[in-house]
Amino acid sequence: MNKEESIKELESLIRTLEFIQEEQAFIKNKIAGLLTDTVLEATVLWVEELDQHISNRESAIQLLKSDILSLNRLLKTKVHNSSEIDNKIILSIKKDKQQIVYLENEFMSWKHDVNQRIEFPSIN
Repeated sequence: MNKEESIKELESLIRTLEFIQEEQAFIKNKIAGLLTDTVLEATVLWVEELDQHISNRESAIQLLKSDILSLNRLLKTKVHNSSEIDNKIILSIKKDKQQIVYLENEFMSWKHDVNQRIEFPSIN
């Protein structure tokens, strides 16, 4: 993997994290609307649980984003005669990518479940 490919990969990972953040903000706004209606205690508990999930995921996103931005800065400032990068950086990129794939899959499943409950509250 060369330097340019690695930089593009890292930028793609950042875009994925930003997408998840935007979608979470959208869901947070949707669930805020649920609280303005007459709400049962179970719904309040569910919304609080959702808020905790969002907060936990946001912490993970911020940590991953920080790692990726650091790697990206390192790659952009690294002076090499070759465009190849060392294995330690490649392993870090792979590790971050695996964590983001997991986070993205978990998020998409969670988002689907939340949307189902928001859109069809009487069924759940």
